[in-house]
Amino acid sequence: MVILSQPMKHIFFQLALLVTCVVSAHLCVAQPHCCEVTATNGLKLEFCLHGRSSRPTATDETWYQFISPSNTPAFRVYIPQPAYLCTVELTDPNGNKVDKSWAGRKYGRQFDGASATNVPFEKNQRGTRLNSLVTPNGSGQFKLPPCNELFKIDQPGDYTLTVRIQVVREVIKGGTFAGWELVRFPPLKILLHNK
Repeated sequence: MVILSQPMKHIFFQLALLVTCVVSAHLCVAQPHCCEVTATNGLKLEFCLHGRSSRPTATDETWYQFISPSNTPAFRVYIPQPAYLCTVELTDPNGNKVDKSWAGRKYGRQFDGASATNVPFEKNQRGTRLNSLVTPNGSGQFKLPPCNELFKIDQPGDYTLTVRIQVVREVIKGGTFAGWELVRFPPLKILLHNK
């Protein structure tokens, strides 16, 4: 996973202001292919497919970040290992599930069994837990592999990617650490094209 630098973060997510999303159904057809969903605790997940085409494609880079409610002090979220982080599902133009690749099978195997205290965290290159400070202006950005690396896509056409993401949030009370909270976001559905 990769975290963008602050200047790249601003450039990349400034473009997201041009987004058009059908958020009520969590179905995203947008420029530059971004949308967001909100967890029950108010934490937002912004999810973007970034490529060179005017529509989302299976080869687009996939980035996500978190945005806290405006009245919340800054806190950290921690990124679980792939088996706990997210589930990914791709359906073809006929509604059939597309088989996952070896890389795709790493994601979501333990998703439903996760709790705030049993999730192993992803580590960065220094060996520390992968995390980011979250504010109302956003967080660091994290990367998932593109769809064509997660799935065995062998036919052209329009596909639907469904993603569920969860993270572990630190709980701060009275300025001190008070425990962990598992935050599970509603599913996102993204329409994308494979050439």
